[in-house]
Amino acid sequence: MQPSTATREEEAIAALRRGEGYGLEALITLHQGRALRLAYTITGSRAAAEDIVAEYFEDMDDRGIADLLGWPVGTVKTRLHRARGNLRVRLTELHKLWACGPAGGS
Repeated sequence: MQPSTATREEEAIAALRRGEGYGLEALITLHQGRALRLAYTITGSRAAAEDIVAEYFEDMDDRGIADLLGWPVGTVKTRLHRARGNLRVRLTELHKLWACGPAGGS
């Protein structure tokens, strides 16, 4: 049986405190997966989610993403622009929904 996410996170933090370098990599991997799942849930597009995570989580520039994916830089820029727009719209919708409170503000 695989340990829970919380357990894996605790183990990675403990490894970091002991000075073991793999703890940081484990934390990054764990949270990168979460970020990808969240971005996918919000955008509804795996491609957009991967673009967003590559840009923000991995701190890659447009050229780095283009090289990684084998795409022209213009394609990457266009996809990131669209992904950011979709993310903005979805987050705005969610914010409005949450601002209303339970059952539409009742």
